[in-house]
Amino acid sequence: MFIVDDNTRPIPSKKILVPILKTIKKKNIPNKNITIIMAVGMHKKLNRKELIEILGKEIYDNYNIENHNALNKNYLIDLGETSFGTPVMVNKKVYEADLRILTGMIKPHNIAGYSGGGKSILPGVCGLDTILSNHSFKATSHPYSCLGVIEGNPMRENMEGALKLIGTSFMINVVLNYKDKVVKVVAGDVIKAHRKGVKFLGKLSKLNIIKQAEICICGTPAPVDMNFYQMLNSISAPYRIKKPITKSGGTIIVTDSAREGISDGDFYNVLNPSSPKFFKIYQKYPIKEIKTLINRKIIIRIYL
Repeated sequence: MFIVDDNTRPIPSKKILVPILKTIKKKNIPNKNITIIMAVGMHKKLNRKELIEILGKEIYDNYNIENHNALNKNYLIDLGETSFGTPVMVNKKVYEADLRILTGMIKPHNIAGYSGGGKSILPGVCGLDTILSNHSFKATSHPYSCLGVIEGNPMRENMEGALKLIGTSFMINVVLNYKDKVVKVVAGDVIKAHRKGVKFLGKLSKLNIIKQAEICICGTPAPVDMNFYQMLNSISAPYRIKKPITKSGGTIIVTDSAREGISDGDFYNVLNPSSPKFFKIYQKYPIKEIKTLINRKIIIRIYL
């Protein structure tokens, strides 16, 4: 089984998958025994056109391909809790697979430190309750839940706790340069290989900030700027780091397009306090977190 990221990242999934699938075919393993799960988490489900753009038509036509469903509990299996108390509800087919191959890319991430690695599992193929717990206010507000930080980052550690409950998986992640060209491939143990990729990317992209700026202009290239939710990656980049680039009270100018609006339907319903789903989803969560989400919703209205 392959766990593949969605279209919110410029990941060359086809280039990663094609040589692996050719190798598997030489072992006389039939296509029907191979499933590709799209690790959409709480992002929108991918349609036929989007799947073909990610995987290529040959893969789309010849293999079992499924969008992960975080809202259907019949689709999930309960594996207990992480050391952080996060209930781990994961895609049942992913858990029961004889072999799990995680694919993706490593880039800076505004709350998980870096993308890639165990992030394919959590939030990629976990249930809503698991994702909400991992993305709780307590976790996202932690000073180490920021760009470029792995050690001591509660979100990253929680993701890898869920990964261990699932069992052994194999990972292939790539690092891209500013032209979206693959400059590094790491493979093997999910955590160890991921750290190698992180170390390489750190040398490639980290700079010392000599002086904080009054005004910072930032943005992310397509497809990351597709909606407001993904735009948070660029909005938070100047300050959600150990040493903020922008001065307190400074101005951040964002050049992203957000061509799809706020986000897809699932995310909008989770944040929208007027939605019937809102209180159903959050009735077991602390009032403080509900108020925080309502405030974030208001902020979104102001910015748009």
